[in-house]
Amino acid sequence: MEERAVIDKIKHRYLHQAEGLLKGIGDDCAVISDSGSLCWLLSSDLLVEDTHFRCSWHDPFLLGRKSVAVNISDIAAMGGTPKFLLTSLVLPGHISEDWLDRWQDGVQSMLTEHSCLLVGGDVSGGKQLVVDIMVIGQMHPDKVVYRSGALHEEDIYVSGNLGSSAAGLALLQNEEYDWSEFSEFIAAHLNPQPQVEIGRFLAENELATSMQDLSDGIATDLSHICTASKITGIIESDCIPMDGKLPQVAAKLSLDPVELAVYGGEDYQLLFTAHPDNREKIQSVAQQTGVQLTKVGTTFAGPPQVFLESNGRRTDISFKGYQHIS
Repeated sequence: MEERAVIDKIKHRYLHQAEGLLKGIGDDCAVISDSGSLCWLLSSDLLVEDTHFRCSWHDPFLLGRKSVAVNISDIAAMGGTPKFLLTSLVLPGHISEDWLDRWQDGVQSMLTEHSCLLVGGDVSGGKQLVVDIMVIGQMHPDKVVYRSGALHEEDIYVSGNLGSSAAGLALLQNEEYDWSEFSEFIAAHLNPQPQVEIGRFLAENELATSMQDLSDGIATDLSHICTASKITGIIESDCIPMDGKLPQVAAKLSLDPVELAVYGGEDYQLLFTAHPDNREKIQSVAQQTGVQLTKVGTTFAGPPQVFLESNGRRTDISFKGYQHIS
C-alpha cells in the first residue's frame, strides 16, 4: 500500500469527534483544548535507519538535532510554540555509548534553541536504529493555522529556498566525489532549521489562511492543503526560490533543479496561503524576521489538484513528492 492509502485507512477508522478535540487526524498536529486560554498541539514522527538516514552520513550530533527539528517543524506549521518532547529509541548492537551521548548532545542543542524540554519516552533493542519522537506545543485556539483554511484566488507562499536538502541528499549518495564546494546543500539535508518564529508570527497576525511544513516536497505538501481546503493550486516554476548554486549542483548530478525543488522534500520550510491584500504586510514580516518569503503561485476554485506551470504548460503534480511507503 502507498503511504496515503495507509494513512487514509487509519484515518477513516479512528477519526473521532470528542469534547476538547479541536482537530484529529489530517493536519500537521492534533489540536486539543485545555481548561485555559491555550490549546495543545501534538505530533509525532519516525526516523528509520536506511529509510530516513544512514549512520555513515549522519554524525550523531547532527542526527540528534534533525530528530528534534523535523518534529518541531510540525508545531511551526500550525503557528505554535514547542514546549515538550518525548522520544523512544530502538537501539541495535552497533550503537555505542559514545554515539548515544553525542546524539543526546544534538537533541539538547535543538531543544535549547527552542526552549523545549524532553520529558519522557522509551528504549528498546532491535535490528535497526529507529528514533520515534512526539512533540507537544501550545497556541491560542483561535490563532491555530490549519491546512483547511485556504480559499480560492489567494497567494501561495514558501519560506526560504527549496530543493537544497534534496540536492544535499543526492550529493551524499554520490560518495565517490569530493563535494566540499557544495557543503551548504549537505548541511541543509543533515541539519534543517524549523521555522518556528515565522510560523508563529504569521499565525499571531492572522496573515496565513492555511499552512503546512515542507517535508515531502511542495507537490505533495500543497496537495494536502488543496485537499483539506477543497481548492486547486497552481505553482509557477519560474517563481520557485532556489539557492543560486542549485542549478550548478543539479547539472553536476545530471538532475533538474526544478524537480529537486518541487519533488525533493525535507526542506522543512513553511508553505502557506494568504489573501492578496496582505502582500505588503507579508513582505514587511520577511524584512522584520530576516526570513525570505516568496509568492510561488495562486489558488483557484476547482477540484483538489496541484499544477506546475512552466513555459505555458500545466502539469498535474498532485501528491508526486516523496513517499515513505510505496
